[in-house]
This record gives sequence, structure tokens and C-alpha cells, in this order.
Amino acid sequence: MGSNATIKCLAFGDPVPQVSWFKDSQELRNKSVNLAVVNKPDASDGRYVISHVLLEHVTQEDAGDYK
Repeated sequence: MGSNATIKCLAFGDPVPQVSWFKDSQELRNKSVNLAVVNKPDASDGRYVISHVLLEHVTQEDAGDYK
């Protein structure tokens, strides 16, 4: 079994951005991929989103272009 890998994104916006993840142009909705979006207030009273994809036990099949 492979190691775990995390891919992170920080997005700023007003209104708060909605984050979606894609692998090779396909939206990630697979329940085997752990998706998490956390909304936190910015220190300057704006809003940002911290989003990450956690890939557990990475294999060759997980290789691709993540956006």
C-alpha cells in the first residue's frame, strides 16, 4: 500500500468561493476520496476557503491532473 497524499487550495472571494475538485477533467465525487472544505474568516474581515483532497494509500491509479 502507498502513502497518503494531501493536495491543498486556498481561495479568496466575496462572497465566499465554492470549491470543487477535478481529476483529469472529472469532478471528484468518489466516496473513496476524502474531500474536506473548511471556511474560516480572514483577518481583514474578508472570507477565504481552505480546501484539501486527501488521497489515502496512493497507487498509480491516483496519478493525474488535479484542479
